Amino acid sequence: MIKLSRISLLGTAKRCVSQNSARVNSTKSQTKSLVQLDQRTLLRLSGDEVSDFLQGLITNDMRHLKEGAASIYSVFLNIKGRVLYDAIIYKTQDEKVFYVECDSSIVDSLSKHLKMYKLRRKVEIHTEDNSMKVWTAYDPDVVFHAEQKSNLEGKIFPCGASDSTSSKIVDNIFIYSDPRLYELGLRILTQSTVTCDEIIKQLEPNVTTQQNASSYREFRYKLGVGEGVQDLPPGTSFPLEINCDYLHGVSFHKGCYIGQELTARTHHTGVVRKRLMPLTFDKVYEKPLMYDDQITNEAGKIVGKIRGQEGIFGLGLIRIADALASKILTVGDCTLKVVKPHWWPQESQIKINVTFFVGQVKHVSMMEAVATGTKKIPLDSSKSNADEIEIVAKDKKNVGGIWKCSYCHLEERYDYKGGKPPFAKHLSFSEDCYIMKDPFSPPNRGEILVLGADCSICEKSVCTDCSLFYTKRFCKVCALKNIQSFPQKLKLKITQLNRELDEEGL
Repeated sequence: MIKLSRISLLGTAKRCVSQNSARVNSTKSQTKSLVQLDQRTLLRLSGDEVSDFLQGLITNDMRHLKEGAASIYSVFLNIKGRVLYDAIIYKTQDEKVFYVECDSSIVDSLSKHLKMYKLRRKVEIHTEDNSMKVWTAYDPDVVFHAEQKSNLEGKIFPCGASDSTSSKIVDNIFIYSDPRLYELGLRILTQSTVTCDEIIKQLEPNVTTQQNASSYREFRYKLGVGEGVQDLPPGTSFPLEINCDYLHGVSFHKGCYIGQELTARTHHTGVVRKRLMPLTFDKVYEKPLMYDDQITNEAGKIVGKIRGQEGIFGLGLIRIADALASKILTVGDCTLKVVKPHWWPQESQIKINVTFFVGQVKHVSMMEAVATGTKKIPLDSSKSNADEIEIVAKDKKNVGGIWKCSYCHLEERYDYKGGKPPFAKHLSFSEDCYIMKDPFSPPNRGEILVLGADCSICEKSVCTDCSLFYTKRFCKVCALKNIQSFPQKLKLKITQLNRELDEEGL
């Protein structure tokens, strides 16, 4: 824990910006705001095994705290990989004691969740809702200007190394940098008896207090950051959908934790189609928007759902590609626009050379990729007399390539198309499937993942979630058109499948 003689509101929170992130200019206002967050509270965890205990329950890596970080952002997941509770974990001067900040309305549920997995571990869990308070200090008027346009379409960004190692402890006041974003300023923990004037003495002199936390909520929405049960109801979202990876809250290298498998598989896929994004309304509407209100474009297609609103700013779970390609977005009678956050990582526009050598002749093709350098692939010249070799994987059955579902747009690399994969000879399928080797199984075990197949009627590529198999593969549209040909039980499944996909806007 680093002690500072005086703390600067923006200077202490400053962290190293990832090379993939947009460069941002900030305009500092003359006055900063200090707000008590009544909807946030603390759990105190102590004991010899508390670090290892939390390591198996959260998405982030507790080793960051051992290596110098003063706080980390993370979420707790259920066994299905959905977010239960968002949290910030703080290190104290005692290496066996940590504070866990969470939404005050679910503190008892989180405590129960922790105790369920505690078993015989030497860990003590206490609620601090009556003895401690949570505050935030931030610049409400900071303005950001991205220096370059982002071409990001929902790529996954692993937990980066943040420079949130500074903290200050004075008597009963604990001051930390917000581990999520530099713009979110400071997080302050105090005893319940500490007043705002005592806190301001430890900050910059131009800090004023605000009584209403809605201003901070509006500020978060402006940035596109969700927090608490109101924005992230338990069991409804996946961690990458709420930008937990962009906010330095997920480690893809730490190993197993509750809900890890689905998060790791999504990371391996490489694309998240829906994410929380900031919304800007054309004016303040008297009628408040409700959670899950549908956002539609000019064609009437659902491109997202409302997650919260405060003033002219809001938060929505948005289909990135569809929303950014739309000209007009509405929810009810409200007109809005979707803004891509400046703090999302940039997608590299660097091209790589892929060089195929055939004897003394080489063929060079330029491929868009998020990588650098040149990849050289030697080929046996005796197998071809052509001077130029063009490999198009999708036109060659039984050859791997990139596969994409025609409905949900799931995109993934596959290793084989057919019914008898050579790397799993003990398996045989009655249709030509798109198959990939299971990346999470030991090599040479013959374990695979079936991504999907081609519809037997329209021949569109579809994943298993957007189709069904009944002697042959049928996409959801073709199944619905021929629903009378299916048994009664499948008729119900077809109807339900189309309803679920329509709700998702697919």
